[in-house]
Amino acid sequence: MSLAFQPYNLTLPSYSPVFTYLPYRDGDATQGWNSSYTNYNVEEALNNQDAIKFGYFWGIGIAYRTTTHIGSSINLNFTGTAIYLCIENAGPVSLLVDGTQFQTTGNPADAACALYGEQAMELLVAEDLPLGVHSATLQVTDDVAGPVNFYGATVTMNAGQPGPKRVEVIDDTDIGWTWRGQWNGGSDDPYMWDGGYRSGLTYGQATSASYTFKGAYGVILRGLSMCNYGPYSVTLGSETVRFDATDIWWRHSQSVLYFTSGLDATQSYTITITDYDDQSPNALSTAPCGVSSASVDALYLIMDDTATRDALLAAANSTAASSNGNLSAPTAAPASPTAAIVGGVLGALLLLMLGLVAFLLVVWRRLKKEVQSARYSAVMKEPEGEQWRTQPTPWGPQFVSMPPPVPSTGDSTNSLMTPSPETYTSNGAQYPKPNTHTLENYNTAGLPPLPPQNTAHDAVESHPPVARAISSPTRTVPAGPRSPDPPSLGDLVANLSTVLNGHLHQEYLREEQDEPPEYGTR
Repeated sequence: MSLAFQPYNLTLPSYSPVFTYLPYRDGDATQGWNSSYTNYNVEEALNNQDAIKFGYFWGIGIAYRTTTHIGSSINLNFTGTAIYLCIENAGPVSLLVDGTQFQTTGNPADAACALYGEQAMELLVAEDLPLGVHSATLQVTDDVAGPVNFYGATVTMNAGQPGPKRVEVIDDTDIGWTWRGQWNGGSDDPYMWDGGYRSGLTYGQATSASYTFKGAYGVILRGLSMCNYGPYSVTLGSETVRFDATDIWWRHSQSVLYFTSGLDATQSYTITITDYDDQSPNALSTAPCGVSSASVDALYLIMDDTATRDALLAAANSTAASSNGNLSAPTAAPASPTAAIVGGVLGALLLLMLGLVAFLLVVWRRLKKEVQSARYSAVMKEPEGEQWRTQPTPWGPQFVSMPPPVPSTGDSTNSLMTPSPETYTSNGAQYPKPNTHTLENYNTAGLPPLPPQNTAHDAVESHPPVARAISSPTRTVPAGPRSPDPPSLGDLVANLSTVLNGHLHQEYLREEQDEPPEYGTR
């Protein structure tokens, strides 16, 4: 639930003149109210000869009012929504607000009574009142077994629209004051604001002080309560209220002489304090203090704290912009420097991380490429070696017709029956010469036909392996002793014919043609 106004709590000690004590405010406690202090009573003060010559005493301890008289009462008028009264009760009392009795009590340790310590043993509460002017009355209703002590009250004022507030202090030396009649400046009280104050010298309507202000929701006027300060009146706008600042024995500095709230901050107001009460035209001061006076210490104006409010609004706008992804910049106030710095640092860290990720990705891809290249080279090299080792020799011995023998010198038998173990070179490689026999009764017609060709596997194996072709002759001829003579011209021609026949045979097979013609020696 949102607030309709900004609450402002004001603490009022028992000696404040805004309280109206009946039948009187200071005297015999059996017939009315008596003013005293917890650590320094009137009897002790009267024995202080140094204080007597000044006509007043500084209290020691906590100030309070006490009574044992049935029917004694305290009245307070205020503008606000709640009032809290702190008492030490030995008899029946009642709290009425606007004629309605309130029996609610609270914890005496509450902040409303914190100023009075353990002395205040009971807290009377009237809260959740309608916003406006109220009249509260505390009354002793029956016989009491002991005194009823009143320490003070706290009221909740209306400080205008919700938001932070500040108090502007207008000292009595401010040039905005208008002084009428005779006023005397004093500087003998260190407890007053800025150590100084002013007092009226003549009791009458001609002695007054006024101040005009604007922009305030509430106002508090502070001054003195003492033996030579009596009845006075305060006017704000068209309303005039009356009070009595008399205190026979004690001097109370910075007493609240007047307060109100719920003002319109857009309007100008003039507050006037007059050293006169038309209901007490012949007021006399209490001896030995001299003339009856009114006093002015300072005027407190409750206003909006615009600096704090603007800072809060700027922070709220900045937070909202950040939560929305910084889609729009706040127009009420510039962005916070702290937020800009933090954003810059986070952005730099993000860019650094992205650069590091990109660098690692490039390195990873390069390593992966090198590994794959090495694997590819190894895979490509190994099949080539295997293919070279398993590929049959294109000019391996085939079942072909042999050329007729060539006459040679020497032993013809050994020449015809001995295989040629020599080697020959082709395309830079050495191969063993096929065993060519020059038997006279060699008949090609009795040889088996060539095996069928497998065109689907020509690239792998188009002919039987060399070892199989060599180890599978149709006729076996025992080899004689090796001839020490060099090969004859006929053997060279026969070997050359065999090589040519093998090459031609391979070409024809690749082009799927018929068997090629055989070339021999003539």
